[in-house]
Amino acid sequence: MYCSDLKRISFTKFTLVILSLLFSVLLIYLFIDNTSQSNSIKDRINHETNTKRTHKKRQLSYSMNFSWPIERPDFATIIKKLANGDQDAVPHDMKPINPFSESFIIENNCKNESIDMVVLVKSAVIHFENRQVIRNTWGRNLSHMFFLLADCDPTDHKCSSRVKEESSLFNDLIMVDFVDQYYSLTRKAIAGLHWIMNFCSAAKYGFFVDDDQYVNVNNVKIFLSDPYHDPFNIRLRNQEDRHLPRLTQDVDDRLYAGWVGVNWKPFRTKNKHYISIKDYPFDRWPDFVIGRGYLLSMPAIKEMSLATQFVKTIPFDDYYFSIVRLKLGIRLIHSSRFTRRTKYKGQNLSKIAVFDCWGNITCINKVWNDWH
Repeated sequence: MYCSDLKRISFTKFTLVILSLLFSVLLIYLFIDNTSQSNSIKDRINHETNTKRTHKKRQLSYSMNFSWPIERPDFATIIKKLANGDQDAVPHDMKPINPFSESFIIENNCKNESIDMVVLVKSAVIHFENRQVIRNTWGRNLSHMFFLLADCDPTDHKCSSRVKEESSLFNDLIMVDFVDQYYSLTRKAIAGLHWIMNFCSAAKYGFFVDDDQYVNVNNVKIFLSDPYHDPFNIRLRNQEDRHLPRLTQDVDDRLYAGWVGVNWKPFRTKNKHYISIKDYPFDRWPDFVIGRGYLLSMPAIKEMSLATQFVKTIPFDDYYFSIVRLKLGIRLIHSSRFTRRTKYKGQNLSKIAVFDCWGNITCINKVWNDWH
């Protein structure tokens, strides 16, 4: 009996030892696994942090490092001579990097008439309804208003047919020979400069506006009657050239006016305004006139049109033109007559030149009915 009890006790001790060992092994395994996971999480966090730091480091400081092709100290002088008819002004080592190679499928012209202002409405080719609303509202009495389009998608035969019919009926279209896309905005705007310079050079001013904007033409004319002293002009606190003497026509006849954006940062998240660090490495844009509506005098149009051959392009026309004008030393006039995006709620627009309807053509009709 004693021997049997002893064996039973020994077996129980042995079992407890084995279980203890297994439990210890399990604890060690769990500890190692948790440590591994913890290190993995830390590594991932460190990687993401380093990626963000690298991302920030890869952006260059605009104020410290801004440089953009073409870089020549005499560039503005060369372009001014070229605009004044000196065809020998361009040195042999200054080659165009994006010469204007497009042609106009639908041309139109101003018939060499001397006019104060030609209006170019930048319109998506498929925006037939937008164009008709403008013809019926604020553009109804404008004899020198044209819609600037790019071409239809080659597979969209209905679009091509409708554009031909529209052109025949209204005779107010200009069409460039590349397919209309959002990222062809710069090409379209450059084409607009070239068109005015070659087919409407007798105009004093060019007014560029998007096809979803309401325009009070009378207020635009009031602004142009004395654009350098209009009471709605504002010198913005952080504007790049605010420290310079106040602009006057005697100082510079190259007018570039509208709603000026200051210290705007590039979009680095994926949306339609996205631009990669590779395509634009700086942490902010130069001061720029928002592309929804802006005025250029003919001297500014000529110089900017010629300069675009030599200045590297980016997809967004207002940012691109800001770089071009910077190269030429053209200063900006900020006018509160040109509005930023604000929903129309019946507010007083009696002094406004351009009101942004956010792509809503019903808004154009509403504002027209309230304020024309």
